[in-house]
Amino acid sequence: MMQENRQHTTSREKKSPQRWGIWLFIPLFAGIMAVFIFSLEWRESLKVQRVMINGTYILRAQDVYTLAVVPKSSVMYDVNILEVQKRIAVHPYIKSVHVSRQLPDELRIDIVERSPIASLNGKEFRYVDNEGVLLPFIQTPVQFDLPMISGIDGLEKNVPGKVVPNDDLLQAIQIFQTALLIDSTVYHMVSEIKMNHGGDVMMYSSEGGVPIMLGQGDVAKKLVTFQTFWNNFIRTDDPERLKYIDLRFDGQVVVKWNKEQENS
Repeated sequence: MMQENRQHTTSREKKSPQRWGIWLFIPLFAGIMAVFIFSLEWRESLKVQRVMINGTYILRAQDVYTLAVVPKSSVMYDVNILEVQKRIAVHPYIKSVHVSRQLPDELRIDIVERSPIASLNGKEFRYVDNEGVLLPFIQTPVQFDLPMISGIDGLEKNVPGKVVPNDDLLQAIQIFQTALLIDSTVYHMVSEIKMNHGGDVMMYSSEGGVPIMLGQGDVAKKLVTFQTFWNNFIRTDDPERLKYIDLRFDGQVVVKWNKEQENS
């Protein structure tokens, strides 16, 4: 009998903590639900009061804001970040875009723009960047000081915002990039590169429009030779005396003067 009483007492002692656990869980669960409901209400109370646009240089911030289509006082978490990015990314001058929420009331748009490296001679006035992406003419506060690429047919058939699949164009861009790597002044010494369907490349100087026969290959070496010659002999003289400069010969500059016979 005593053994049965002890077993009954032990059984009640085991059940008692279980009942206490249930009673303790009820307020805990209620607290969690209250926090969850409060967080939902808090999220709904957050409104977009500011749209901060960073990284614009060529584009106006207003242009990017118009593309974003985020009305003021939109519910912050109702704004689809990926959709906003897609809408902005369609602009040809946008290389990359990242949109983020800056709580409590700001939407941040970080832009990386495409910068033209040259203008294109064609039926329409267009630009191209260093990756070969075609860029349309745009109204911008930036004053472009760009050389020109000419001698390439069919560029008007290409779509702005896309890479132009043209070997001559990519070669001309590479020449300009090489000039920039050597010295930005070398880049600005050239006003135009004229391509010749895989033949000898012709350049024209910014000062005096002097024809410069570049040929093919050894671009960096030829541009350094051209820079040295120009700085040593032409800076103190009149570039209009030059008829042409020929850089096609290894390590040499062949010059034709307007008033003299060929000199080298």
